[in-house]
Amino acid sequence: MMHNHLIYRLIIVTTAGAALLYAAHSLGYIAPLFKSDASYLSYAIAALFAFGLASTFTRAARVGRALNLRYTAPIDQRNVAKMDAKNAHIADISGWLLQLGFLGTVIGLWIALAGLSADNTDALIIGLKTAVGTTILGGFLSLWTDINRRMLDTATECLVEDMK
Repeated sequence: MMHNHLIYRLIIVTTAGAALLYAAHSLGYIAPLFKSDASYLSYAIAALFAFGLASTFTRAARVGRALNLRYTAPIDQRNVAKMDAKNAHIADISGWLLQLGFLGTVIGLWIALAGLSADNTDALIIGLKTAVGTTILGGFLSLWTDINRRMLDTATECLVEDMK
């Protein structure tokens, strides 16, 4: 009998996301995105995503364990009620990823406009690459985190309802 359905679903989504990242890397899209980011926000976005992904799997393991034990062992209802609150930071991380991407857009446009002159197009190009790259990275990783968050929230809500 299969247990830990939540973890398996997260693994499937993470594998699909990793496959998309690998394909983008193979086509040469990822390295230039980081190299051309004058604001270095791409690194902050990637680090925040990695933390969020690890946190999602940690929370999913705890929720999955509680789901597996709900019919065989007594579970403290207070702990179940707290699970939803403990998952809330993952929604925050998803929002922060998107906001960091948009912040990179603003910084990139500022770099582009600050260096705007007829003889200096380098600053314009660097600024636009920063703007577009951070927006793409922040948006993609935010979407990925939000999909994982939704699966975790659904499982947590089912557990809370089962305990009522």
